[in-house]
Amino acid sequence: MKIGLSNFESLSGIGWSLLEMPTLLEDHKLPLVQLKERRRDLIVGLMGHQGPLSKQQIAEIAAIQTVISAIEAVLDDLDAEAEVALRDRAA
Repeated sequence: MKIGLSNFESLSGIGWSLLEMPTLLEDHKLPLVQLKERRRDLIVGLMGHQGPLSKQQIAEIAAIQTVISAIEAVLDDLDAEAEVALRDRAA
């Protein structure tokens, strides 16, 4: 299974209201949540595994972790930009 941002619904152009966000979070339709759940499922599935992991197992977990890290980095950047914008607006 290939994992990448193209596997998930594009978030650009979607305007969520504050009322829609709790429902969205409850349904776990966010790509980051889906990726973390998939990573957890893969790791839990390996519990009790004997012997070395296959290259495919390692590659799938690594690919998912790479995408998770990339998304989290973008979110951190967006948070930082939002903080600066709020400070500038308050000044």
